[in-house]
Amino acid sequence: MCICIYRKVKQIGIGKEHHIRETDVSEEKARYRYGQFHSQVYHSLQLIQKKFPFHFINAEGSPDEVKRSIETELAYQSRTELADATFDNVRRIPLAGEIKKDARLELVKRLDGYEKFHKVFFDEIIRLVIRDFIPVIKQQALTVILRSENPLLFEKEGMGLRMVLDLLSERGYRVTLDYLKERYPDKIDLHTGLITCHVVKIVVFHIAFPPPKIRHATAESIDGWDTHIV
Repeated sequence: MCICIYRKVKQIGIGKEHHIRETDVSEEKARYRYGQFHSQVYHSLQLIQKKFPFHFINAEGSPDEVKRSIETELAYQSRTELADATFDNVRRIPLAGEIKKDARLELVKRLDGYEKFHKVFFDEIIRLVIRDFIPVIKQQALTVILRSENPLLFEKEGMGLRMVLDLLSERGYRVTLDYLKERYPDKIDLHTGLITCHVVKIVVFHIAFPPPKIRHATAESIDGWDTHIV
């Protein structure tokens, strides 16, 4: 393109002469330049594209066509970016990735603390999980609902329950829970009708497995599941 414009300007004497690069006249150097771009620059741009959406612009057209493509891309970028005031207001809410990263650090700190400062009780909770939880998890698989009234969960101001949640999270399970209090009558005063009850604390665990990754079946993977073993 530069050569054509250069020749046209030379021919009619009107217009601006464009600088002709070595890659404009040498196929070998043009191939080398493209190879350098593809091996060094293109990969970096693809990584950046995962964080900042943009499009590559094809510069093979005329200058006017390339100019319009650039203007269109810039207009697109401006529409995808928040205004400064909006961004400053919204950024007060932390990113999900930041919370996840901090949560992992805190989880490790808590588990190490259990092992270091509450060793005996921590071992009891691990035995409880192995005895009462794992058989049910293996039997139901993928989605588990488990009720427990074990008093260990409520000892040490609920530390046992926190230990169970942290243990299951560390092993890759997704856990939510419901905390219930059920009242059972102990006696009834026949004269006043007053019913005396005792309260039973119940925790209902909803335990889910990470969703399996599905891929096309191959000779190496007939069942089509990706399995991660820790």
